[in-house]
Amino acid sequence: MLRLPSEFVRVGLVAAAALGVVACGGGSDGDATEPVDSSVVSVVIADDEPSNSETADGDGSVTDVGEDENTDDVVGDVDGGDGDTGGAVFPRDVEHALGVAPVAEQPIRVVALDGSLVDAVQALELSAIAPTIMTESAGGGWKDSIRLAAEATGREALGDELVADFEDRAARIGADINAAADNPEISIVRVVDVIRLYNPVSFSGTVFEDAGLARPESQRNRDDFVFYTVFGDPAVEAAVEDIQAGPLWSRLGAVERGDVHRVDDDAWMSGVGLFGAQIILDDLAAVFGVDP
Repeated sequence: MLRLPSEFVRVGLVAAAALGVVACGGGSDGDATEPVDSSVVSVVIADDEPSNSETADGDGSVTDVGEDENTDDVVGDVDGGDGDTGGAVFPRDVEHALGVAPVAEQPIRVVALDGSLVDAVQALELSAIAPTIMTESAGGGWKDSIRLAAEATGREALGDELVADFEDRAARIGADINAAADNPEISIVRVVDVIRLYNPVSFSGTVFEDAGLARPESQRNRDDFVFYTVFGDPAVEAAVEDIQAGPLWSRLGAVERGDVHRVDDDAWMSGVGLFGAQIILDDLAAVFGVDP
């Protein structure tokens, strides 16, 4: 497994993961309307990405739906506490999904909020308290979110380096898999209250694309390789057990060959960012027996 620097911790929000933030509670100290230090940037994910996955309904129809990806409220130091700006030039104007955010000086903290709070952030005019940037989406555009947060904090070189390192590793592992397994086609499935089939524009789909791994034209056949996750709910687990005990499951070609693999739902579906992407690569390398 590729190890990232220790200051980078796994969080649900990709922009935060690239910039060394750590998880914390959602509370705040003091009066929320009181202006705070201008060297704070609030990063908010606007999760409006269309058609990340499709739902296989009981009647056989397929409906486009968005990914059910959760993010956490997180906050953390950006400069490691030593005040070193690394040569970044401030003030700067940062273009984002909803406009332009002026950032007067290099932020010492990054605050990342759950995407469900976007409307509240706009209503509260958070930009009057601190510079606020919003990314386009929390799914397939996760690398753009990293670059945007890096720009806002004056760490563009770090953001580019992390993304490039990931892409290099993905390409290497993908090439090894294609050589070892004769260019396999791989389906990505998530079981929640319905069965979701994940398209190339989803978070996990973009990781596969960077790795150069083929996806089937229709994931409904599931005759090649299948990676699936199960949402962490007892009722969903019970439903999966019922499916696997039924006659149709055993007839799937991938099941007959032992090419169906359960993977971690948090990493593959909710862990949108570098750590989640690296875990996906870890899992792929392990299943196909190639060097991670």
